[in-house]
Amino acid sequence: MSAFCGEAGERDDTCAADVAMAEVASVPPAVVAAFIAVVAWAVPAVRRRYARLDGLLTVAALVWVAAEGVLFVGGYVAKS
Repeated sequence: MSAFCGEAGERDDTCAADVAMAEVASVPPAVVAAFIAVVAWAVPAVRRRYARLDGLLTVAALVWVAAEGVLFVGGYVAKS
């Protein structure tokens, strides 16, 4: 939060609330990405087929990057 709204003593409460909302919005895609990765590693039918494993792990990584993007863009929107 300090990256977007300042340090604790100088923090803008409205900005902090908006960043908190961006954090909450980034949780669902992060959970989906983690779930895809765990399933890819846990299911033997996927784990033993390297092309399928690579595909699912690539999708998980892209969804994780999307979650990071939500957090990053949300922080900049909150800052402005």
